[in-house]
Amino acid sequence: MASAKHQKVEEEEHVDVPPEYEAISEELQNLYHDIGEIEQETSKLVEEIVRKQNVKKLPLYEKRAKIFSKVPGFWKRTLMNHPLFGDVLEKEDLEILDHLEDVKFESPSEDVEKLVFYFKPNPYFSNRTIWKEVTYKDDDATTKSSKIEWKPGMNVIQNVEKKSVGEKRSSPPASFFTWFEPEETDVFLLGQFKEHIWPAPHLIFEGMVDDEISFEEDEEEEDDDKEDGEEGSDE
Repeated sequence: MASAKHQKVEEEEHVDVPPEYEAISEELQNLYHDIGEIEQETSKLVEEIVRKQNVKKLPLYEKRAKIFSKVPGFWKRTLMNHPLFGDVLEKEDLEILDHLEDVKFESPSEDVEKLVFYFKPNPYFSNRTIWKEVTYKDDDATTKSSKIEWKPGMNVIQNVEKKSVGEKRSSPPASFFTWFEPEETDVFLLGQFKEHIWPAPHLIFEGMVDDEISFEEDEEEEDDDKEDGEEGSDE
């Protein structure tokens, strides 16, 4: 049975609007259409400014990479300290990351983002770089990845059960490197790196990270599920 509070809300939702409001509704629609066009135009200008800013930052990011390279295992520790990346890194992954030299976030165009991992020669694969690229168009995102050239007997994901394209994982993958598989379409890791690691990796290295930053999306979904469940129990 619905609560009195819910009944009151439902009643208010069905209250007829006054005729004066109906008379101005078309004017409001036109007004907000014009506002939307201005916001869209401004958004494009901001994106262009950010792209120019990032181009100017590139030489500084190269200097930063050389500074980080003075610290053995800098990127391995940084990824381990981030709540989401640390959660999906398995023992075998950490052994591979012992050979990680550098990680870079790139945005070659306004609708493309790319995460690149640079490795020293290692016993696991012949690649010196592996990468994941995301292309955004409207509300869709498509991904492509470099193929990892595993050396004989060293493929840490060979026996991992593959999920169908677009299927949401109910648990972390058995290896972080499954993220580079062609059928793995998740873009959340790249977004986390872009937003929380790339701007200041040294802070994550030092352990200055909020444990909640990587799980905001999942927590919001859980909160919504809880609210839906509570509403259902009132009926």
